[in-house]
Amino acid sequence: MQYFDILGIIGLLIISIGVLVRKRKDEEYYFITGSVFLFLYSFSLNNYIFMILQIVFMAASGYELYRLKKKKP
Repeated sequence: MQYFDILGIIGLLIISIGVLVRKRKDEEYYFITGSVFLFLYSFSLNNYIFMILQIVFMAASGYELYRLKKKKP
């Protein structure tokens, strides 16, 4: 197992934990963090489609987190 494979596994686990978390804001933090790990993993594979997917996923989670923070005073 290579170093970047471990990053992929960590990213997958973090996103899986995010799915199980009940608090919406915490969920988005897990999604963003897991996406960063999966982006690094896909970068190591030179898989551009997966890199773009992770960027979109990070942006969507970041936007949702921004919306949640803006909603609560």
